[in-house]
Amino acid sequence: MYLVEVARRVSGLTQAELARRGRTSQATISAYERGLKTPSLNVAARLLGVMGCELMLHVRIDFEEYHPEGIDPFWAPNLLWRVQTPDCFDTLHIPDLVRHAPKEEWNLKDRTDRRRAYEILILQGLPQHMIRWLDGALLVDLWDELDLPAPVRKVWLPAIAVARESRLIGNIFHRHGQDPETAAYARIRGFELLPPPPPPPPPRRSRFDPRPAPDPHTARIASLLQRISINPGSPRGVLSLVVRAYASPTSSHCWLRAQPRPRSWRITRT
Repeated sequence: MYLVEVARRVSGLTQAELARRGRTSQATISAYERGLKTPSLNVAARLLGVMGCELMLHVRIDFEEYHPEGIDPFWAPNLLWRVQTPDCFDTLHIPDLVRHAPKEEWNLKDRTDRRRAYEILILQGLPQHMIRWLDGALLVDLWDELDLPAPVRKVWLPAIAVARESRLIGNIFHRHGQDPETAAYARIRGFELLPPPPPPPPPRRSRFDPRPAPDPHTARIASLLQRISINPGSPRGVLSLVVRAYASPTSSHCWLRAQPRPRSWRITRT
């Protein structure tokens, strides 16, 4: 999966580090990046989450070309979009194809230059030019100041009206305990909506594991020792007790005898 490799390189992690944080193996990460395996959405979201990224949903913008009488053809979208900072405040080098002025440099940080550049993009730009430089919120702010022909303004007006729809937001200072506030391209670290990573799987024992297998009888006797009560009436200060336990399939008994020092437990079988 190309997204995993891009996010890993941006975050500066190696495949081994990503595998350790994502609770998977390096071979699996390598298979994802080479396209040999495809992670599920939950797995991809978990891997991107540990790298400080997340999966996002982008809306496709439909552009349509119009050919009105009396003016040049132009393109118009069905919805507006946002351009991230600082791209929306770059300086563009494009000729003034509207007023045919000699100026070709437009600083989008300046309101006057941004207004002139937006007029050029709307009237003479292609969809790939507008989607890159024309920010929807800044366009709405400048809409009433733009010098556009009536047919162009009429076609663009539905998208502007949708972007201008107002919503009533409650008191933002009394929303604690609810879902965290989110933005289109940013999240507050520590308030992500991703599910927590699953717990690590229990260790597996293979048939070639050199470690000795745990003795179930020893574990059962140890659990019985935790419930032992001391009999103060034992003669000569010897703490003697008898515990019945199945130490073998033949149902033989275990006699547990304790000396005065707690560290000298002795177990004799009869």
